Amino acid sequence: MVAAAGNAGPKSPPLYPAANTNVIAVSATDAGDRLFAASNRGASHRVVGAGRGDILPAPTKNTR
Repeated sequence: MVAAAGNAGPKSPPLYPAANTNVIAVSATDAGDRLFAASNRGASHRVVGAGRGDILPAPTKNTR
């Protein structure tokens, strides 16, 4: 499983579900490809990915 590490800042305690030892924690980068300032950090974070301008799936309201 993969989960966002969170955006509570570099001094935040580990947040779940990303802090679970069976989960790959992902931190974010900013538009300049630097570590996003508000991104959580920690030894358990194994991946950093684009954190701005992403297109993500979202639920839609059923209009029927």
